Amino acid sequence: MPVVLLAIHDADVRDAITEQEDLLDGVSFREAPDGATAREAVTEAPPAVLVADAGLADESGAALCHDLRMAGLDAFMVLLGADNEAAEAAGADAALARPLRLGVLIPMLREAVSGGSADDAGFRVGGLMFHPGARRLETLDGDVIHVTEKEAAILVCLHDAGGTVVARETLLHEVWGYAPELDTHTLETHMYRLRQKVEPDPANATVLITEEGGYRLIPHPG
Repeated sequence: MPVVLLAIHDADVRDAITEQEDLLDGVSFREAPDGATAREAVTEAPPAVLVADAGLADESGAALCHDLRMAGLDAFMVLLGADNEAAEAAGADAALARPLRLGVLIPMLREAVSGGSADDAGFRVGGLMFHPGARRLETLDGDVIHVTEKEAAILVCLHDAGGTVVARETLLHEVWGYAPELDTHTLETHMYRLRQKVEPDPANATVLITEEGGYRLIPHPG
């Protein structure tokens, strides 16, 4: 049964979410009032979804998401009380501003635990199947690796190029809306993180290739 871990200090907010359990068939909730408790819960049983409040009592929700993502947690992460930029920097998949709107959160959780919509056929990225709508990669064994909104947009942009090189400036414009003259460090950081997820050996890329002036996604032969 998929577990949704609520790392939220306010008990009333946690109660408001767990009261919606009947709208999320086959999902169980675990509650953590602070970051330390959330980290213990993840160690005991990694959740399918983490909902973290930006303002936890003992640490920021952004730091919690970042540390858990860097430690290899592939859960879908929602950062409450933050904007998309903060969520992206923390490695979270989505941000929800305050006040919390259950009508937005519950469908998001439902999609995350169900693996996305039925018409999200996806495409191959190396030895993985990528489902853009659900922002997830699947191994042949059925293991799931979540990607962030920006990482998903990068993969789609590269895939749409059909194996040709996509310029850095084009990716920055398509994914971030940046002007061409801005620094590409953000793009390089995201490519590094993507390689950790899609490459058999990230140090020797065979799927996401750096070319002069840009990047290329090697089409899967299948």
